[in-house]
Amino acid sequence: MQIHQLQASYQADQDRILLRLNTHSGEEMRVWLTRRMLKGMLGHVQKLADQIPTLHPAAAAADTSDDDNEAATTATFDNDFETPFEYGPETALPLGETPLLTTALHVTPDAENSLKVRFDEVFDGSTEATRSMEVTLGPELLVGLVQVLDAVLRVADWGMVLHSPLPAAPVQEGPSSPMDDFANATRPKYLN
Repeated sequence: MQIHQLQASYQADQDRILLRLNTHSGEEMRVWLTRRMLKGMLGHVQKLADQIPTLHPAAAAADTSDDDNEAATTATFDNDFETPFEYGPETALPLGETPLLTTALHVTPDAENSLKVRFDEVFDGSTEATRSMEVTLGPELLVGLVQVLDAVLRVADWGMVLHSPLPAAPVQEGPSSPMDDFANATRPKYLN
């Protein structure tokens, strides 16, 4: 599976993060990440992301300069946050319309400085996964995932922090739900 785009968004009404992966072949996989599942994954992701500057000489050189650090590091990885996530009627959904609810997560570092992540959906005490997806995150994709998760974790306010070797992705504000409006409304003042 060759990943083309990824997107993460916090769904306040579900208190979950929706991770969407888009492939070059026109497929989209959707995965729900709960706080517990993401907490289990973050340590592995952060550990490998911390090694990224040592894996790429241009990024390591950027860390030594003071003035041009951000520009040089950004030039090392070509993560585009301006292009909208591609989805259309011709997009295939191999996991179905409903996102996979991750109940088991398997993270394995790869010998090629990649991370293999398998998301499993297991219900009712079964030992068999009802749905499953495995993805291999190379260094560039891993940095992109860290940037996107860093931005969405700030919105989720789960008390988890990722330290990206690059600046965080811009936070995209989605439309607010009626419950968000209710929760953020100004309380009425009464005169007794």
